[in-house]
Amino acid sequence: MTTAPVRHLSIDQFYAEYSDREAERWELVEGIPVRYPIECPTERAAVGVLIWEMYSRLANAYRYEPNSDVFLPPTRGRDTVRMPDLLVRRRVPGVRPEQGDRSGVALVVEVISPGSVRTDRVTKRREYAAAGIPNYLIVDVRDETPTLTLYDTLVEPTDPAGAAATTYPRYADATGDGTSVTLHIDGHAITLTAAELADAL
Repeated sequence: MTTAPVRHLSIDQFYAEYSDREAERWELVEGIPVRYPIECPTERAAVGVLIWEMYSRLANAYRYEPNSDVFLPPTRGRDTVRMPDLLVRRRVPGVRPEQGDRSGVALVVEVISPGSVRTDRVTKRREYAAAGIPNYLIVDVRDETPTLTLYDTLVEPTDPAGAAATTYPRYADATGDGTSVTLHIDGHAITLTAAELADAL
């Protein structure tokens, strides 16, 4: 028995075929549509708390976009579209970002769900670094006490000409101790603690 070859979609094809995603959550991963579960109430509440924390420090200088698509660098010539739980980008007066635009993105947040641990901690960490996103925050609210993991240092490739060298940056080790992280965004130091997040959930 033969199996049909995998069909890889472009971004345009993905949107044409998966444009009605209100009741579902789809991402395009190296040209393959992947369905993810809708966030549970605790995960949505965590995003709400983070939006408030960001807005209280950064105000209208930034946009706070839950579940907003972002186009990432192609892998092996295949398109990837991610939908992070929260995206924070610099606001440009009079300009609305186009769908998928990653320019001006200062922070991407993923809230871990039971089925997304490896994707959030490994795959998306690699992808967001390759896109040059300066801050990647992972929030885990599966237990009573949340944990916070921040990647905020991009390491550029050291030998782009080498056969085994990556052509994209990567994140250095995480900062913080899981209970507290400090985001540095355009001169603002924003400290988030797991205890404050737990109190708000």
